[in-house]
Amino acid sequence: ELATETRETREAGADAAVEIATRFADGDVNYRDAYQVPREAYFDRLDELVGDD
Repeated sequence: ELATETRETREAGADAAVEIATRFADGDVNYRDAYQVPREAYFDRLDELVGDD
């Protein structure tokens, strides 16, 4: 899990989801942290897809 957020309303939940997506797109979320067992080839492909070098 990279982010777990609970909100009182659906609208607030949608806003939180957009905030998390924006943080991901800005490179502020390290998706590798969600994996307990690193798989370097898989990470390499993810890096390609999200534009990390």
